[in-house]
Amino acid sequence: HNMQRCVFVVPRPEAFADPENEISDLEDAAALAARAADAAKDDEALAAAAKKAKGALLRCLQGRAAEVKGEVRDVLLARGIENFSMKPVKRSYCFERGDIPRGAQYVLKVKYPALAAPLPSDLRGAHFVCALGTQTGMLEHLMVKSRVMGP
Repeated sequence: HNMQRCVFVVPRPEAFADPENEISDLEDAAALAARAADAAKDDEALAAAAKKAKGALLRCLQGRAAEVKGEVRDVLLARGIENFSMKPVKRSYCFERGDIPRGAQYVLKVKYPALAAPLPSDLRGAHFVCALGTQTGMLEHLMVKSRVMGP
């Protein structure tokens, strides 16, 4: 009952376009604060600063992803899925599909209960290119999450 489906929704490139380098500046600040906090494990002020920097980056990303999130929310609710969470995460894509930009980019990670039916593999929208991982089996997901190795 606790298993979750995990789908990555790839937004259109303009969703996280960064002409003023706002996202990259926030990423750099968050990484710098995290390194400083890791170096001084006992320093509560540095840990709080790292958390604040990461929160600022996440707020910026959530604002940029608002249209994509709204559209995905509508798709999920139309399919009777009311219990879900969405969060922008950075992932790299390097496979054969031409409609998905290669390299590291922000995508929307959508988690919802495994008891709900999987989303269609050809899902598209006005604000997103596609959804990846819609047809992933629960056993495969469990094995990847558990880092099970071997044949």
